[in-house]
Amino acid sequence: DGQADVVSYDIERADNPLGPFISIGTVPKPAMPPYIIEYADFSASFEARKYWYRISALDSCGARDTVSNVSRNILLNVETSGGLANRLSWNPYTQYSGQVGNYRIWRSDNPDYGFTLVATIPGTDTVYMDFIESAASESLGKFCYYVEAEEINNPLNFVNLAGEPFRSSSNVDCAVHKARFFIPSAFNPGSDNPTNTKYGPSQVFSQPGSYRFYIINRWGEIVFDTNDKDEKWDGNYKGEPAPAGVYLYYIKYQSLEEVPVEQRGNFNLIR
Repeated sequence: DGQADVVSYDIERADNPLGPFISIGTVPKPAMPPYIIEYADFSASFEARKYWYRISALDSCGARDTVSNVSRNILLNVETSGGLANRLSWNPYTQYSGQVGNYRIWRSDNPDYGFTLVATIPGTDTVYMDFIESAASESLGKFCYYVEAEEINNPLNFVNLAGEPFRSSSNVDCAVHKARFFIPSAFNPGSDNPTNTKYGPSQVFSQPGSYRFYIINRWGEIVFDTNDKDEKWDGNYKGEPAPAGVYLYYIKYQSLEEVPVEQRGNFNLIR
C-alpha cells in the first residue's frame, strides 16, 4: 500500500518457523508504484540449509506496524543414482500468495557453459530423476543443479519488476560420478550399425590431458594409439585392414577425483 504509514521494511530471518527472527536488513518503502520490493539475502550461509523469513513493516515512529506471513526457501539435495542418472529432491517452496505452478530444473555439466534448463515439472512434484547419458560424453563427471519455483494464480495479480511471475531459486547442489567407462568385448568394422564399426571406450569421465588408449596385436605391435577420448580404432593398421583375431587394449586416465585409472583387457576383431 503506497499510502500506508510505513517508512521501511525489516527483513527478518530464523532457523526454524517459530523463531527467534533476527533482522538482517532494512529496505525503505518505494516512493513510486508498483510498490514491489525484492531483496537478496547475501548473508545466508554457503552451506545448504533451510531458512524461514518474514517482513515487518515499520511506521514513522519506528514501531512494528504489521508482520507478514512466514516463507521458506527451497533446499535441494542431489545424489547419483545407479548408472548414468542423478536424483534430485527438495522441500516444497512456501509461501506464495498463489500456488507453485511448476518447478524448473537447471543443470550445469560444464562450468564454462553455465546452467541450462533441462525440465519443467508440475508444482506438486518434489523429486526428479535426471538421466545424463546424452551429456556424459562432454562432461568431466560433475553435474550441478538448482530448482526454481514459479508462481501461478496470485490473487492480487502481483508480478516481479520485469512483469513476469515470481520465481524462487534453491541452493546449487552437485553430484560427482566416479571414474567409469564401458568397452565392448568384440567389434566388427563391417557392421551395418555405424556405432559398431569403431572400437574404444565410451562415457569416460577423465581429466583433460590424462587420457591414453592403445591396442596391441598378438605380435606385440601397437596398432592404435590415441590421447583423444573421442577417437576410436577403425580396425586398420598401416592403411590395411587388420586381421581378425584377439587383440589387447590398455587404457589409463585420471578421474575427476584425481584418482589414476588403468585397465587392460582383450577383445575380438571380427571380419
